[in-house]
Formats: sequence, C-alpha cells, structure tokens
Amino acid sequence: MSHCKIQSMENDRAVITLHGVPYAEFDRTGHWSIWTIAKTLEAARLIPFYYGFLHFHEIQDDCYGLVVRKQVLRLNPKLHQTTCMFSKLMLKVDLQFLSLGKTSYSFAARLKDADTGELLAENFLKFVRINKKTRRAAEFPSFFQEKYGRIDGNEKVPFLDERNGSSDPPLDAYIYNVRVHRSDTDQNSHVNQSTYVKYCMDCATEAAMNKYYKNFDSDMCMYTTTKWEMDYIGESGAGDLLDVVTWQSNDDARIISFSIQLNKREIFRATSAFELHKQISPVKRYRNAKL
Repeated sequence: MSHCKIQSMENDRAVITLHGVPYAEFDRTGHWSIWTIAKTLEAARLIPFYYGFLHFHEIQDDCYGLVVRKQVLRLNPKLHQTTCMFSKLMLKVDLQFLSLGKTSYSFAARLKDADTGELLAENFLKFVRINKKTRRAAEFPSFFQEKYGRIDGNEKVPFLDERNGSSDPPLDAYIYNVRVHRSDTDQNSHVNQSTYVKYCMDCATEAAMNKYYKNFDSDMCMYTTTKWEMDYIGESGAGDLLDVVTWQSNDDARIISFSIQLNKREIFRATSAFELHKQISPVKRYRNAKL
C-alpha cells in the first residue's frame, strides 16, 4: 500500500491519494476488476484507521472488533471502459463518517480523479462493533458516542439499514461451488469482503458461458458493472465449501443476484447491475490508438 498517502485527517473526514492503479488490479480481460476496486477502497480507509482515524484502536482491542455488515458500491462506467494499466491516473479518496447508532456506524468513501475532480466510485458501508467471543453486537464506548453523536446527521443513507431487496433464489438458480483457500482469507482469518465479489464474478462467468443468463453469453468481466449492493450475514474460512448461487431478474435483465451459502445457510447476499453490451479491453483500445 506504499502508493497511498494521507493528505488530511480530521475528526470525521480524511483524504487519501493513490498514485495510479497497480498492474495486479487488472483482470484477465484487461479491465480494472470489480473485486480489486473494492479492495482498493478497503485499503484507502484502513490506512487512516491505523493512524487513529475515528479512534480505530480505541474501539477495537482483544475483545472487540469492527465488521462490515452492508456495503453499497456505485461505479462510474469509465472505470471499466477506459481505465487500463497504461492510464496515468492520480486518484483521490474522500472518506466521511456519516451517522452513528449504538452498535454501528455508517461511512462513505468516494473515489475521484484527483486532477479533474470527476467522481469515479462511491462506497457506502455499515460497520458493526462486535464482541469477538460472543460474535454479538456491542455498544461503542461512551466517549465515542458523545463525540460522534454530536456530528451525526451529515448524510442519511437509509439503504444501509435495509436488507438486500432481491428475492430468494428460484428453483432453477445456477449453482457454482467454491472451496475457500487460505489465500482468500484476511487478518481476521475469514474470507475477505472483496473475495466474495470475486466468487460472484467467477460464478456469473460460469453461468453466462453455460447460457444460463439472457443477454450475457461470455466472460462477465467484459460487461460494465455499475452497482453492487452487498449484505454480509455470516462468515466462512479456509477449507469451507461454498455454494455460490446466481439468478437474473425477470423484470430487468441487467440485474444479477447472488447468494453464497455455507452448509445451506446464507452468509452473503448481493445484487449487481451490468450493462448489456460487452466492452473491448481498454488495453486493446490504447494500443489501437497508438497505432
């Protein structure tokens, strides 16, 4: 994460700059993958957290921790259609505390082109403080409630308090099996939030190439995705066998839903939106322009 730099950090806001997009963040089609965009935004918020933003070390310890319960990611199509390994981007991430509950708070990260100010992605998250032993929600310390309760109400995001609105999987849903590898887990020894997105994209590609979806018939990394809504319901770890279930909306062909299940119990739910037309690799577009 050496390409990240803290530009400013206040009580409820921070600004991070990122120097370009690392080569490793591009998928097999040459596009900036959705799972590494999610991972980049995660890195951008963790850096100020570890330097004390939002009293990160004071509300977490050996007994208590923070987990993501819900995440909404809105994406500018430009990220998929024109960003490639040759793009000379200077990126900025604006981080903002939004609202506080007794055991949770909401938070936003906005990815922008640092030179033009163009908004490239918005990431809204709901964090819950938990007791690590009981895995149940735990109230924030009184100092945290007093401090951030006073600045509560900057921006209301009621959708973070709502359960994913997609219907349950139909009987003919497509099922893709995944065995969790140790490399899929993070420092908390469970599958990282961005890895679930990768599982969903692998599942979607298998479904599309097996002609399960209407309108999508090849690698789903070729299609522009503009929104993801994700609920983190449970956990999984190395060695677990997961069923990744997908289905397409009957009302809007662009909407693809996912349910990830461990031992028939849902641990993750997501709804995504894709544009219906494939995009050529931005690397090919760049090379053709050079020619």
